Formats: sequence, structure tokens, C-alpha cells
Amino acid sequence: MPILNVERSEADGGEVELEVTEGAPLPSWGAGAALSVVGTPRPRVEGPEKVTGRARYAYDIRLPGQL
Repeated sequence: MPILNVERSEADGGEVELEVTEGAPLPSWGAGAALSVVGTPRPRVEGPEKVTGRARYAYDIRLPGQL
């Protein structure tokens, strides 16, 4: 399954433009792969945006040609 890369830029007037490109698929993990992130606590970096109402959700994004 290909990976989709999304690049965000702001146009004149502050409107956000998104460009989606297709990237190479990620390699599979081996049977003995050491997973250093799974099962460990991670900081929630989006917390301040959610609390202040500045967080952007999928509903907030409008792509060209979208109904």
C-alpha cells in the first residue's frame, strides 16, 4: 500500500493549500524487530491546540473538488 504525503502551505490571504503526493511503501517489520515506541507513553503534542480551539480536524479541511 503506498504512503500519501501531504504538504501544507499558506497562500495569499491566509488560505491553506494542501498538496498530496504518493510515496514509496514502508518496509515490513521483521519477526524479531525491536519496537521502541509501542507500549511506551508518548507526550500529547496537540493538547494546547485542542484546549484553545486552534486544532484543525479533518472536518475543517476543504480540498479542491470536494463536495
